Order: sequence, then C-alpha cells, then structure tokens
Amino acid sequence: MDLNKISSKRIVKEFYDDICLLSAILTLKNIFKDFNDLKPILRNLLVAETKDCIYIIINYIALAKKDLKTVENILEEVGGKEKMMTLTEKWRIEGLQQGIEEGIKKQLKDDIKEAIEIKFGEVMEDINTKIESIKSVEVLKNIYRTVIKVSTLEELKNYINNL
Repeated sequence: MDLNKISSKRIVKEFYDDICLLSAILTLKNIFKDFNDLKPILRNLLVAETKDCIYIIINYIALAKKDLKTVENILEEVGGKEKMMTLTEKWRIEGLQQGIEEGIKKQLKDDIKEAIEIKFGEVMEDINTKIESIKSVEVLKNIYRTVIKVSTLEELKNYINNL
C-alpha cells in the first residue's frame, strides 16, 4: 500500500483510537519529507505519554534520516527533552555493547591466528581470509578450540572450509 496515495486526514480518521499506530503510519508516510512534518506526530505522542511508541518512532526516524542531531533538536523543541536523554543513553549503551562485541571478535580472530602460527608455523592466506570473514563469536570460539584439538594443518583447513 502506498501511504502517499492516502490523505493524512483519512489516516487520522481510520486510526484515531490508536495513537501509537496512527503515529507510526503517519511517520512512515512522512519520513522522506521535511523534519517539520514529523513534529506534530512527536508532539501528540509526548502528550499521550506513549513512551514505548515514542522510542520506536524516534529510533526509526533517526535510522531513516541518519541525522541524530536534528532528531534530538526536534524532540527537544516539541517538549521531549527528558525522553531524548533516555533515548540517547539507550543508543550510547547499544553502541558500547556493539563495540564490546566487535572487540571480542577481533581478539578471538587474533588469538586464533596466533595459535595457528604457534602450532603450525604460519597462517595461510585462505585461512586468514576465512577467519576475518566470520561474524559470530560462537563460531570463532569453536575455531579456536579446533586449532587446539587438531593435529595437522590439513584437519584445520577442512574444518574451517566446512563452516
């Protein structure tokens, strides 16, 4: 369904009883328009105090627009400064968690390569490439354990190539 073919008045009339759903649909309809078109939607959500809905919609707007600073300014302008602080904190924590996970992956990859080098003398380019392409911490842990368990480089190659 193309929301641009439906008037905002009709959307409001159809979904008036559910402020969260109404706001979500209007946000989807107006997401590629000027930020000012989103202000009334956010203002209504703040008045209705639908905290979870506000977070979902603000997250969506920030991801779609890729302009967190403007989203923060608009939310502050419509009276949601304290909600923005909570949301900013949530994003910061998510960023920290993502950074920690990336650090764990990097360390595991380095440990795997070091273990291969110690045990077999060198890390072959194809193995290095495969290790670098892996995104899962669990898979990397299993490779590290396998490096310790296998007797030959050929066994390790077979294991890694069968992932």
